[in-house]
Amino acid sequence: MKNFSWKKYLRYLPLALILLVAIVLNLYYIPKYYQERHKNNYQGTYTVTVLGQKEDFSLYFTKGLNVQHVASLADVLINYPNDFGLSPGTIGTFVKRVGQIELNPKVKYFDIQSGDNNQPSAEHIHKDCHGPNNSCSVGIDLLWLTPNTDNVFRFVISNVI
Repeated sequence: MKNFSWKKYLRYLPLALILLVAIVLNLYYIPKYYQERHKNNYQGTYTVTVLGQKEDFSLYFTKGLNVQHVASLADVLINYPNDFGLSPGTIGTFVKRVGQIELNPKVKYFDIQSGDNNQPSAEHIHKDCHGPNNSCSVGIDLLWLTPNTDNVFRFVISNVI
């Protein structure tokens, strides 16, 4: 025991912690991520209506789509680069252009809302969109499409506060 040194064992401690974190991620968190990602793995056709509205809710853009093999609203918008400008970021996909209107994100942004209008009694309101004016509480990456119904999403120009 004369040659015992803690320095020798502490040298391998960070490597052991990294290995332990990798094992926990592989066994627990990563399968849950893919389970959540593919829970809406519907093989039929989704009906999606996208509306672009100005601050006063006047309509300037409308597009009706029938799409297959998608799960979220982001998957739909990526397939139409002439109509939608998307910018991938660290916290999700950011919508910077709808139709011909492109916004400066430091001044204005597109508020994602659902339903035919901004009233609480509107039809086709998504389950994650029950904020003021039917605003969505999640971004386009997590807005899962609902089968067998018209998925109506409105992109309303809003000012940055």
